[in-house]
Amino acid sequence: MYVYIRITHATPGSFYAHVLIREWENLIGHQLGMKNKDETMVDVAFGGGLQHFIPQTESGSKRHDNWDFKSDYKEYGWNSLSLNRTALMDLGSDDLPAIGLFSMSHLPYYLDRLTNANDEYSEVPSLVEMSDRAIHLLDSKYDHPEQGWFLMIEASRIDMCEHSNDPVCLVNEMAEMNDVLQSVFEYAENDGNTLVVALADHETGGVAMGRGISVQADQLVDYQAGMSPRQFSTVAHQGSFDYDVLIPPLPNLVDSIGYSYMYNWYPDALKNATHTSEYIVSSLLATKQSVPINTLVDTVESGFGISCSANETSFLESMLHRDPLFGNFTTNNPYFNYWSPVMVHGISLIMSSRSLTGWTTHGHTGLSIYLSYFATLFILFCLLSCGVGAELFAGQHTNEGIGRLLSTLLQVSDLQATETQHLQDIYVKKNFTICDNTDPLPYYLYNKNVTYPEGNLLTGYCVTAYQ
Repeated sequence: MYVYIRITHATPGSFYAHVLIREWENLIGHQLGMKNKDETMVDVAFGGGLQHFIPQTESGSKRHDNWDFKSDYKEYGWNSLSLNRTALMDLGSDDLPAIGLFSMSHLPYYLDRLTNANDEYSEVPSLVEMSDRAIHLLDSKYDHPEQGWFLMIEASRIDMCEHSNDPVCLVNEMAEMNDVLQSVFEYAENDGNTLVVALADHETGGVAMGRGISVQADQLVDYQAGMSPRQFSTVAHQGSFDYDVLIPPLPNLVDSIGYSYMYNWYPDALKNATHTSEYIVSSLLATKQSVPINTLVDTVESGFGISCSANETSFLESMLHRDPLFGNFTTNNPYFNYWSPVMVHGISLIMSSRSLTGWTTHGHTGLSIYLSYFATLFILFCLLSCGVGAELFAGQHTNEGIGRLLSTLLQVSDLQATETQHLQDIYVKKNFTICDNTDPLPYYLYNKNVTYPEGNLLTGYCVTAYQ
């Protein structure tokens, strides 16, 4: 497998680990590290998340023990550990099983890597490079006609762009995923005996090409009804359709009564951007100083390749007083979001308004997702059934149904059940010690301030409200 997030995250973790709570990433990482101790179970694992594989004494670690996979990986059955692009590209089949951990947490977004390719991200491999290297290594090891392999690929950060409602980030992450698909399809076409299944686990953001509501027209209706113009907080209403009242579309996109052409979309507004909203905000926070409005405007303009309008500048100034991370403005901000700072959502909104990109939420949606499959019998991109097992994927499926189909096709259902039971016996079927009841951490987080007894999931772990 290879991913562009922490390899201990939900999607990659579900392919090799078994835990009660997805946030238990130290435990998930431990399961991956131990996966090959007795026999090879995982040949290739590339991604981020080094912070869960180094001891607590090492800078950047998120562990609460001294497990040191980085130093001891060979004791656990792995032949190589790559920490940068150069090491990845030097791997050969003799280096399998191979694990690559190319960042402490998630790997950087595609656009940010392109802009900083010769600087801070020069040793970060691209998704295409990881794809080509993984396929080459697996092909070299399993070269007998009766042998085969399974590879899970995730363009992981598309989802995170959508959580932030960042259209600049989204179109660029999708472009890289398209490059990966082209590379994989080319391999499948040349191989002649490969099935490629491409899908998402869900949709995020409710993204639409067209915003579907005009702020200017809304204000006009209020005026005609004898009401004052709405003065909603942008961030307070970030989950609604009407959360951008402070940023009307640019004048050339609005007609005489303020109608913003709800079915139009202007992706050209995104093309000059050199950085994502997350990168822009992170660069400002890195100064650890209060950010004046002129610095914020200059940084946004530079990152997006735009000149802010008066409305946008006013909006950015209001954002400084909403985000608790920017100066001493708000100590208890109810709009802080799990996925990213409030400011990331705010400046993303500028580019959504300029491009007329619509969103309905910062969370996941229930939309059906597109399933495509490429199977090389007659070299077809299959909207028809063709090739090895392709007929199984026609029609509509529930979200877990694809995994069941793949298990059936690969004839591994019984092996999966056995492995799951094994992981349950080791890691799940235990007596969970309840930590200090006065500890304020949520139930799924480890209490870091208590010395724990032996006998839990691993030495030193307990939960705060789960039995």
